Amino acid sequence: MAPDDPRRAGIAFNLGSRTGDADLLAEAATQDIAPPDVRLNAALWWADTATDLAAKVAAHRIAVDMLARLAWRGRDRDHQQAQIMTRPGVACDAAALEVAAGSAERAIEVLERGRALLWGQLLHLRANLTRLAESAPTIAEGLDRLRGRLDDPIGEVPRPGMRLRLLDAWADLLAQARAMPEFEGFLAPAVFDDLDLGVPGPVVVINVSRFGCAALIVTPGPAVRVLPLAVTAVEVAARARRLRVLVSDRRRTALERETERRELLDVLEWLWTEIAEPVLADLGHRGVPEGEPPRIWWCPTGPLTALPLHAAGRHSRTNTQPTDLAQTVAGRVVSSYTPTLAALTGLEPASGDCLLVGVGAAPGRSPLPAVPAELALLGARLPSATTLSEAAATTDAVRRALLEHSWVHLACHAQQDEHDAVASGVELWDRRLTVAELMGTRTAGAFAYLSACETATGAIDLADEALHLAGTLQVVGYRQVVATLWSVRDAVAAEVSDVVYGGLVPGEPRPAAARALHAAVEGVRSRHPADPLLWAPFLHTGI
Repeated sequence: MAPDDPRRAGIAFNLGSRTGDADLLAEAATQDIAPPDVRLNAALWWADTATDLAAKVAAHRIAVDMLARLAWRGRDRDHQQAQIMTRPGVACDAAALEVAAGSAERAIEVLERGRALLWGQLLHLRANLTRLAESAPTIAEGLDRLRGRLDDPIGEVPRPGMRLRLLDAWADLLAQARAMPEFEGFLAPAVFDDLDLGVPGPVVVINVSRFGCAALIVTPGPAVRVLPLAVTAVEVAARARRLRVLVSDRRRTALERETERRELLDVLEWLWTEIAEPVLADLGHRGVPEGEPPRIWWCPTGPLTALPLHAAGRHSRTNTQPTDLAQTVAGRVVSSYTPTLAALTGLEPASGDCLLVGVGAAPGRSPLPAVPAELALLGARLPSATTLSEAAATTDAVRRALLEHSWVHLACHAQQDEHDAVASGVELWDRRLTVAELMGTRTAGAFAYLSACETATGAIDLADEALHLAGTLQVVGYRQVVATLWSVRDAVAAEVSDVVYGGLVPGEPRPAAARALHAAVEGVRSRHPADPLLWAPFLHTGI
C-alpha cells in the first residue's frame, strides 16, 4: 500500500492492536495524513504497549493533539462531548509522563492543550480565526474549511491522494498566516513561557493520573516546582463519587444526616492530609499568618475538580468546640480556583454598573423565600444597580442585560445536567439559561456572583472541561466569579452575599471578592464549625 494512502494507518493500527506490535502502532499514530480518531487510538495503544518512557511520552503528546483535533469546533456539540467522555484523563496521563521525564513546564503545556477542550475550541474561534479573518478573510475561511475536511472519517475522502493534497493545502495556508505580522504563532500549541498569569500568588496545578499524582507549583520564577503526592487517582475518584452522594438533595433521616455530616468532615480531613497541607507546607504557609493571609490559586484536574480543596482541614467535630485554624486551608491562605492557567489571562475587566437578578418563585420550581430579602439588602448596598426580579427576569432580558453590566448577581435555582453538561444553567422565570447559550457571549465583565446551588459543579464524565456556570462565566469574560459546589440554604446564601458585598466597592474593575468571600464564609464557619454543608460549598474563581 502506498505511503500516502490514509487507510495504511488503520491497517497498521488493527494489526498492531491485535499483536501488541509497538512499531506498527507507532507507524499508525505518526502518520500525518491519517484521520485523528485513528491516530488517537493508535497513540493510546502505543503508549500502553511501549516499554520505554520516551516512547510513552511521544505517544501521549500525539494523543493530546489528536484529542484536541477531535474536539474541533466545527463538529457538533454532542460529538465533541462524546469524544472527550470516552477518553478521560489523556492530558493528565501525558502530564504525569512529562513530569517523570523531567519536564514540568511541558507538563503544564499538555494540560493546557488537553483540558477544557470545548472552551479551548470556543476561544480558538474568537482569538484566532476571527482575528485572522479581519486581516486575511480568504486564508481564515480556507483554514476553517480544510480542517473540517481533514477531520472527517476516511470514508468522506475516498481517494488515497486526496488527504495528502488537503494536508498540503492546510500547511500552505498556515504558513501564509504565520508569515503575517502578529500571526507568527497562529494556531501553535501553548508555550509555557508565553503564559502571563498576572496574579499575585502561586498557581497550584494538582495533576491526578493513573501514573501518579503531583502538585505542579507555578510561581513568578522561571521553573515549575514539582511536589509528588502519595494519593492515587483511584482514591481521588472514590472520594469525589462519595462526596456527590453526601451533598445530594435526597431525603434523609436525622441519623443519616448526622452520619453523613461526620463523613463529610472525614473527606475534608483527607483532602488536608493528602493534598492541601503538603502543598501549603511546601509554599512556606505553615500556620495562621500575622495580618492579611496570602492568596493561592488551585487548578485541580480530573475528579479532584469536584472536591473542595479550599475547605480542607481538621475541623471541629462539634459546634461547641472551635476549629484550630492552623489545621485548615482557610486558616492559612485565601483560596481561588481556575480551570486552566490560560483562564487567568484575558481582557482587562471593565468598571461599570451592577445587575441584580432574582427569581424566588419561578413556575414549577420550589420557592426560595429568602430571595426577595437578599435582593432588597443588595439593592440598599448597590443603589444604582439594575434589578430584574421574578417575571421580569426572563432569559432574553437577562442575556441582554449581561452585555450592559460589568457586575452581575444571580439569586435563583441552578441545575446541573448530568447527561448534557452544556444544558446545565440557572432557572429564570420562563426557562433555564444554559451554559450552551452563555458560550456565545463575550464580555469584559469584572464580577459575577452566583447565589444559587451547584453553580461550580461539573459533570463527572467531563471533569476537566469546566462545563458549569462558574467556569462558563469566567471563560466568557468575567474575571471573578463566586459560586457554590452544592445546594445552599437560601438564608445562608443571603447572609454570605450581604457580607461579601459589604466588603466591596460597587462597580470597581478588580473587586477584592476572594478576600470578601473568605471573611463572609469564616463568619458562618465560626458559628457552625462542624457543619461543612453550610460553609464548604462557597468558592471563588478568577483573578
